[in-house]
Amino acid sequence: MKLLFVLGSIASFGGVQKVMVEKANWLNKHGHEVMILTYEQANNSITFKVRPTIYVRDLDCRFFTLYRLNILKRIIKKAQMKRQFKERLHKIVDEFHPDAIVAPTNTGNFMKAIVSARGKTNIIIESHSAYKYDMMKGSIKKKIDAIIRLRTFKKCDLLIALTKGDASFWKRYIKDVKVVPNPTSFYLEDINHVEKIPGRIICPARLDPQKRLDRLIYAFSLIEKIHPSWYIDIYGDGYLKGQLKYLINKLDLTDRIHILPPTKNIAAEFSKSQMFVLSSDCEGFSLTLIEAMSCGVPSVAVNCPYGPGELIKHEVTGLLAEMTVQDLAIKMDWMITNNKEREEMRQRAHQYAERFKENNNMLEWEKAYLSILINGKRINQ
Repeated sequence: MKLLFVLGSIASFGGVQKVMVEKANWLNKHGHEVMILTYEQANNSITFKVRPTIYVRDLDCRFFTLYRLNILKRIIKKAQMKRQFKERLHKIVDEFHPDAIVAPTNTGNFMKAIVSARGKTNIIIESHSAYKYDMMKGSIKKKIDAIIRLRTFKKCDLLIALTKGDASFWKRYIKDVKVVPNPTSFYLEDINHVEKIPGRIICPARLDPQKRLDRLIYAFSLIEKIHPSWYIDIYGDGYLKGQLKYLINKLDLTDRIHILPPTKNIAAEFSKSQMFVLSSDCEGFSLTLIEAMSCGVPSVAVNCPYGPGELIKHEVTGLLAEMTVQDLAIKMDWMITNNKEREEMRQRAHQYAERFKENNNMLEWEKAYLSILINGKRINQ
């Protein structure tokens, strides 16, 4: 099978980019021909390791540069860029002859152009976020944009959602929807001989509104005085960094909450931590939850749409909190206080995460991709 993965770039530590590169690597390693096609990689270096037998191309359609222009020029340049994207994409499709194009829903600006290639190949769309959050919330303009995008998504041959909750929304509009969870790229076989750092809470996350790190900071502020030896290390980057640092300083928590740069070796940081906290407004799946479990780290997660409730069995493999500062603080306090139960959750979470090990999980993704060919939809004979 020949697959063409389309992404904005692979220059950041984003979860979508990470997991799609990992899938591309696994598929290529197991006999499939793969191309990763970016459109605004520019001259940035590739963050993730890509197998040398994978083709990597860039269409040089830098949508992120449009903000520099005034409104009129922006409209004109955006139209030009979309036309260039479509022309260049079709040229690649004609040269590579993929059995399918695979693209995440967040390629919104160019999704219409991607789907326009359906006459030449199959289109597989992956939902790495939450339909309820992306398509049903926001301003009137955003809702109108969502309706327009939905009309485009309906033309795909297959949509893959990461959770049953997300899939339930897509199934209302798209005929062929499959549920395949993301894999974890690492799984520590032995979690009992790793030295833990006393009092350390870890939270790898983008510093953007969706992750609601302000909720985590406020929740910790409610319990920090009764747990003076505990602290939080946040690994991430984003445009809210300044605001979050300001909030940490305002609450006098600069010695207790640290914002650190993203790291390529997050497994090592997970394994040394006592617990992981997820405070998001929504998650398409929450790969970080599975990564924490894979390292034997118990989690406290707000029960947001959709991942946490499907991944955590409350009070068995972790704790689910209501989407409030107060309840998140209560659940964090419980996890800190109950050492024996925390250790038991750690062991059970690690056992549960085994099903997401790469070889186990990637076979599900391969089967999903192959289904469009098995169902007789193959265009490139």
